Amino acid sequence: MRIMIRNVQVKNDLLSAQIELPQRSVCQLSISSSEGRLLHKLFVQLDIGENTVRLPFRIAEKGRYVLSLLMGAEVTQEPFAL
Repeated sequence: MRIMIRNVQVKNDLLSAQIELPQRSVCQLSISSSEGRLLHKLFVQLDIGENTVRLPFRIAEKGRYVLSLLMGAEVTQEPFAL
């Protein structure tokens, strides 16, 4: 099993996503603009298997963004648009 991010959605200033992990871990989640500007970062404890995460995300500008997850040395990214 590898790290997977799916179903990234933003509604009412809240970003939600499904994250699948091969092991329980403290992970860094970050949201960046498509130009690479860091907009939000936090650390979360996630369990093995499928996890649902919800983050505050208040951005007025429509555009393309990237949700990134760092677990150890492994980084997974999922683009999304508003």
